[in-house]
Amino acid sequence: MLWALWAAGLALAARLAAQHGGLPVQWRDGLAVAAALFLAVAVPFVIQHIKTQRLHRSGVHLIDAMDGQTFERYLAAIFRRNGFKVKTTAKSGDYGADLLLWRDGQSIVVQAKRHQGVVGLAAVQQAAAARQHYGADQAMVVASSRFSRQARLLAQSNGVQLWDRAVLQAVATGRKTIRRN
Repeated sequence: MLWALWAAGLALAARLAAQHGGLPVQWRDGLAVAAALFLAVAVPFVIQHIKTQRLHRSGVHLIDAMDGQTFERYLAAIFRRNGFKVKTTAKSGDYGADLLLWRDGQSIVVQAKRHQGVVGLAAVQQAAAARQHYGADQAMVVASSRFSRQARLLAQSNGVQLWDRAVLQAVATGRKTIRRN
């Protein structure tokens, strides 16, 4: 709708300019204001559209409908696509690791949290314990949401990597790569 109004305004201005040998000063000023207003309105819509398209391409929007096991399979696929050998652990008795990863001689335990709300300390504690239990080199928690401040602090002091929804989306779309050690 905005585009149609803008096009109609440009057509009228072009007709008047052709009839009168150029645009009157008032019209030029008016067109400049109209163009600025149009851009002020259109640019946020375009940016939001691009973000939405990126989200849909990543598949991250589908996470909200996943159960925990499906989320783990989704993560396993992402890690495999990034060159990891992946093993899923048993549903129960996993000692805090949902996925075990290997690449370049390094092993990583992953605690997957498909949550709507904030992920807290327990997930970080489980990942740190799993690293010890499995003798892994690294530990990480991947969440479909975000982490509490306390979880971030505990992760930092225990060397546990945290991936929130934004990092997950960036990796899923290929905008961020999983670095090699």
